[in-house]
Amino acid sequence: MKNRFISLSLAALLLMGALTGCGSSKDKEPDNSEEVTGSIDPSQEADDSVSATAAAMNAAYAKYDPDTVVMTMNGEDVTWEEYFYWLQYPASQFAAGGKVDWSIEFDDGKSYGDYCKYYAEEMIKQYGVIDAAAYENNIVFTDADKQSLADIEDQDISDYGEGDRETFINYLATLNLSYNMYTALNTTAVTYPLLFASFYGSEGERLTDEEVIEYAETEGILSAKHILFMTVDSEGTPLDDEAVASQRALAEETLAELKACTSQEEIIQKFDTLMNERSEDTGLVSNPNGYVFGPGQMVTEFETATAALGDYEVSEIVESSYGYHIILSLPIEADDVPLSTSYTIRYLAASAQFNEMLKGWLEEAVIEYKDDFQNLNMEELFPTLTAESAVDNVEASTPEE
Repeated sequence: MKNRFISLSLAALLLMGALTGCGSSKDKEPDNSEEVTGSIDPSQEADDSVSATAAAMNAAYAKYDPDTVVMTMNGEDVTWEEYFYWLQYPASQFAAGGKVDWSIEFDDGKSYGDYCKYYAEEMIKQYGVIDAAAYENNIVFTDADKQSLADIEDQDISDYGEGDRETFINYLATLNLSYNMYTALNTTAVTYPLLFASFYGSEGERLTDEEVIEYAETEGILSAKHILFMTVDSEGTPLDDEAVASQRALAEETLAELKACTSQEEIIQKFDTLMNERSEDTGLVSNPNGYVFGPGQMVTEFETATAALGDYEVSEIVESSYGYHIILSLPIEADDVPLSTSYTIRYLAASAQFNEMLKGWLEEAVIEYKDDFQNLNMEELFPTLTAESAVDNVEASTPEE
């Protein structure tokens, strides 16, 4: 959500990654890291399978006028162009491995064909609720935001149009995408962080420290320093018994020195001194102020021991596969940055609240299909991508006249 410079090929990733309630299991979902259709690159000659998939997408798109209304989302028309844009992505990904039996179950009771339609509907809802919320909350682009939108287009023209705007617009046509819809998609992508900021501030600064700490506690986020006495070498090979005994003795001596402290201030100062003198943690240089971490990010023994401590309490000697630890638990600060992320807890807490809000909007969204588009037949829409077994299944399920 933080990055406002989202290009066409990443627009779907922004929302799919940030919103909840998308449904499909991650291990089965088509790879979202490729270009939207997974098909044409104007700078390279496509292979036969990609050409066949692209041709099938183009033929399917041509079956309806782009302005045909497929559905309404909260009363707003959704055209075939918009619907097909999202439908073709999972369809082309499924077809990349060969012809598809659209009736086979893909995930959570959904067939391959059902999932394509589900994906299209979910993406339409996600973009739609963001646009509606932006309108309701009077989100207005500043000159900087307009420039961000222009920068996206300039970068895409450079990447996909070889620097030429007309070539780029022709490239969009190969994706069954008009320039107007391309602009609308990017506008929503730029709107997204602005909507977030309108509720929480760009960095989540409108959340109180109390709200952030409550989030951290709920998520099991902890903070601690430690003094590590290694019982394995740099290759992970256990030290001999004598070396291990020596490390244990040094850990016990260190713990005794800490227990001799008579005030919290003295403990903190003594711990830092001994940590810098004796700890063999290779991460100490890059983490001199300790570690902020969530569940599963540290070895179990370390995490369990830290969770059992109050602020500024010192643990007994904790043994893990690395060696002997003495841990000093630290209070969580709202602007701490946990491991494995570049975001503060404050920003993560705000994002979590925003996602819940978006989830609510998605659950309240009303989709009403026009004509029989809800029952769109994937075998008929993509005949050249459909496995013979799928056609046989359709024919077998059709009553004889």
